[in-house]
Amino acid sequence: MAIPTYDVVVVGAGPAGSVAAYETAKEGFKTLLIERDHSPGWFNACGGGIGYFIKELYDIPDDIAGRAINKIEVVLHNRRKTYESDKPLFLTMQRPRFDKWFAERAVGAGARLLTSHKALDYDPYHRVLTVLRREDGERIQFKGQIFIFADGARTLAWRSCRLGLSPTMPMHFGISQELTLPNPPHDKFEFIFDEVRLPYGYFWVFPRETALHVGVGGPARQLQAGMVHLLREWLDTREDLKGLTSERNTGGLIPAF
Repeated sequence: MAIPTYDVVVVGAGPAGSVAAYETAKEGFKTLLIERDHSPGWFNACGGGIGYFIKELYDIPDDIAGRAINKIEVVLHNRRKTYESDKPLFLTMQRPRFDKWFAERAVGAGARLLTSHKALDYDPYHRVLTVLRREDGERIQFKGQIFIFADGARTLAWRSCRLGLSPTMPMHFGISQELTLPNPPHDKFEFIFDEVRLPYGYFWVFPRETALHVGVGGPARQLQAGMVHLLREWLDTREDLKGLTSERNTGGLIPAF
């Protein structure tokens, strides 16, 4: 059986991969966009905070863009510093909806999207990508003229082509929770650096329309054990966060070192 061939194969349907797929498909290139999860953006440690200019750049609808924020608070050595603007600075969106919108935009431009397909191996000499189809465990292959790897910090491009970050490089890791809180009164991004509980790491709080996104991130070696306990312990020190129920938990590598 002949291997399906594309002009462009994009691995990873996050915003970067979906934008790449959109641009190539728009120009008439036969484009394949591959996503490992059942829906783009479903498992991600990102707090969902982006610059407001992204909304204007891509004409993102209000219901996808999320809540506009014009204030940031940084806590360091128990000192607080607040930065505020009279214009929106950031957006707090939900990554599943946000990433799905970008992926559907690429499909609308002509790209083919395959979800629940995990890239396993890439042969740069024959330009063949081997993929695991998760629904039945079958391995399938795709050929391409150009491959774009937008598959995160531990990219397959390193193992195949030595492009990107080495797996041996120390990385940061983060976990996050969506705390149920309809119409939260919080109106700012909070970054808390607590050198006692977490040297070289940080906690964060981002407000959304119907929830609070909270998390902890830091060097992976420092956080290998007890991350969930560390986050819960810190949340219990905050009267405004104590006792809130988590409706969604995520975690992953943070591309910082």
